[in-house]
Amino acid sequence: MGRVLGKFAPYLYVLLRVIAGLLFACHGAQKLFGLFGGAGGSPGAAVPLFSLMGLAGLIECVGGL
Repeated sequence: MGRVLGKFAPYLYVLLRVIAGLLFACHGAQKLFGLFGGAGGSPGAAVPLFSLMGLAGLIECVGGL
């Protein structure tokens, strides 16, 4: 793959990791804070923090950032 991408490979890998991390962080924020449509599609709906979905949202939000 490095042969195909050449000298741009490190920059493209960084870009891929940043975009993937932001997607995880946005998905976690959707669960925790009700942003971007909220949990279950209703705006402003958040899940309880001490539940399985709340733990998943916390891991996604913190791990994504």
